Amino acid sequence: MCQSIMGLFAALCIAAVPAAGFAESGRTGGMIAIDSGAPTVEGGTLVLDARASFNLPAVLVTALNKGVHLFFVTEVQILEHRRFLPDKKIIDLRLPRQLRFHALTRKYIIDDISASKRTSFSSLGSALSALGAYEDVVLVKARFAAASQAAYMRMRISLQRSRLPLPLRLKSYFSLPWAMSSDWRQWSL
Repeated sequence: MCQSIMGLFAALCIAAVPAAGFAESGRTGGMIAIDSGAPTVEGGTLVLDARASFNLPAVLVTALNKGVHLFFVTEVQILEHRRFLPDKKIIDLRLPRQLRFHALTRKYIIDDISASKRTSFSSLGSALSALGAYEDVVLVKARFAAASQAAYMRMRISLQRSRLPLPLRLKSYFSLPWAMSSDWRQWSL
């Protein structure tokens, strides 16, 4: 009898952990939105110009200011629409960027890992604005020709929770503010 009560209590505790995490955190306004974008072909090279806006929840801003590095990944896919089969992936790119706060200089730093470029900003607002700027990003350097009239490109930005420090990583899977991701934004080619 005692053992079954203990088992029931353990099951209730385990079931309550995710619920408590969601209730405790709530959605506090954090979001990523891809506001605009336009893929263009210039001299046979596919180039992306896009703008995204970041609204970090207070939990992420606090973590960032305490030294946690936030890794964002931009997924860019070029697909060919097929009528009776799943769409065929022609290109699948991941463009990682890291946002961090340097306490000694009081600057926010963005490392664009795919472009090997580092920039620093005096305010979080200007850093977030730059984090969402994709200007003349070369996606395909070789001569690009759309596979068919049904080819399209889509883009999504998300916070990589797998790159967080382990104690935060575990909490992030049960807390909504850490589950930041934009919706897919799609353009015809």
